[in-house]
Amino acid sequence: MQIVTPPYEKMIQYGTGRLALRNQNLCFSQLLKLPSFRPRPPQRMFRKTHHRSFSYLWDVIQSGNVFASNPILKLIPERTNYNSVQRYSKPTPVDLSSMTASNLTRAASQVQKEYEEAWRILMPKLNDLGPEELLENLDQLESASLVVDNVASLCHHMHVFNDSWIRAVHQVGTDFEHEQSRELYLALLESYTKVDVGTETGRLLRKHLNQFELRGVHLDTEVREMFLNLEASKIEFESKFIIPEEVNEQDSTSSTTKEQLQSIYGMLAIRQKQAELLGYDTYVDLALDGRTISDANEIHCLHNEVAKRASLALESVENESKKIDLTSHLSLDGTLQGLFAIARALFGVVISEDENPNGWNQDVRLFHITAGDVEERWIGSFYIDAYKRSTKTRSTLMAPLTPRIVYMNINAKAPVWDDSPSPVCLEDVVAIFHEFGHVLQFILARDNSWYRPDSSSIDISEVMPQFMEHWVFEESMLQTLAHISGSATPIPDEVVTAIQKQRRNEKIEESLRRVTSFS
Repeated sequence: MQIVTPPYEKMIQYGTGRLALRNQNLCFSQLLKLPSFRPRPPQRMFRKTHHRSFSYLWDVIQSGNVFASNPILKLIPERTNYNSVQRYSKPTPVDLSSMTASNLTRAASQVQKEYEEAWRILMPKLNDLGPEELLENLDQLESASLVVDNVASLCHHMHVFNDSWIRAVHQVGTDFEHEQSRELYLALLESYTKVDVGTETGRLLRKHLNQFELRGVHLDTEVREMFLNLEASKIEFESKFIIPEEVNEQDSTSSTTKEQLQSIYGMLAIRQKQAELLGYDTYVDLALDGRTISDANEIHCLHNEVAKRASLALESVENESKKIDLTSHLSLDGTLQGLFAIARALFGVVISEDENPNGWNQDVRLFHITAGDVEERWIGSFYIDAYKRSTKTRSTLMAPLTPRIVYMNINAKAPVWDDSPSPVCLEDVVAIFHEFGHVLQFILARDNSWYRPDSSSIDISEVMPQFMEHWVFEESMLQTLAHISGSATPIPDEVVTAIQKQRRNEKIEESLRRVTSFS
């Protein structure tokens, strides 16, 4: 087929950049000659792979360490006290663009060896450590392995169809082992008896003890073996309800209703038996242990009250199912700018973008959060992977990488050109505000160490995201986002009213759906 070359002047006039290679009227070698074209795979991948190999060999020669160039190991923070002033220094971004599946497996192997050696040294000193010292040692012991686990989770989300990544993530999940010894449990239990259970130290120790007890570590050998066998059976039942994202929906075989019911009742029976082995009357008592509400009757009362109010409210509104399109008014950069302005006004933090993010994809962006005082203390950083790709998860989420670095995944539609605005729909804006709420709740809570914020109840994990999500539907906020996004006209008042009405209906229906599914 003859390749027809369009005039370069016209292409440059309309801007060059994110050109889709599916355009059959333009050959790749011609694109490389354009002045501002950003090469796409395979040429870009070849050059970067060549650079990776040279960089890796040079690091090995200089350091004598075959793990020297592993970006995952460079993510692991120094195992020093997080109370140190050094934790306020903004870190140099790790080049995650060079991360490979073999990096993940090698990092897991290296960290596992270091973990086992550190545990061997710690073991004889367990009974001599005070409560604070024990927590600090556990913090340092787990920090590296937590980072590797988090990176494996990132790779699972960003490479759902890549066989090498899937195998690497699976290998980390099966080969990575954490200490669950009875000796450590007894040391934690002894420390717990020496502290005030109402203090932060007491809550942290109780959290660790709960984690051990939920794994059956405190049980006798025979009972624990029974517990672990039940756990394996439960996982087998649960796996029947999980279809991995790398499996095409039309290729997956759906279970019959009878088979699903059998699996559900099987899981319920196993959960009940495990709860009894752990000393609870029912699985409900086990699930509510440590939660804000600890009585099932209180939950039923709350559900009934929500259902009653939601039903009355639903009768007074009309059903508006038509989707409202705001892509002509909203952009990604405008949304982020407005979001960061709210964060500064409410929480006194300043958010700035790093010009060299070196993320796992060229569209990934990196932002740093600093305190809004004179010292500009670094608090944390977060990556945003904003655009939809066929190779990554369809879920919007926030997840940690390190104690102070997290990532957000959003699935907005990517623009055609690099230098053109990125229009976003209202659902994308809501997702950005919601996941950024998780970012704030995670990073701002990181005060002393990895564990301290987790001593609070899991029930509050959605408080900040829902709080931030609420701002989107304020009329002044919608108009501000439209203005910052460069919208030629403000959003019509009747459209804002319709959006707010639709939001109210959706929340009412969601509340009813949630409470009825658990009643």
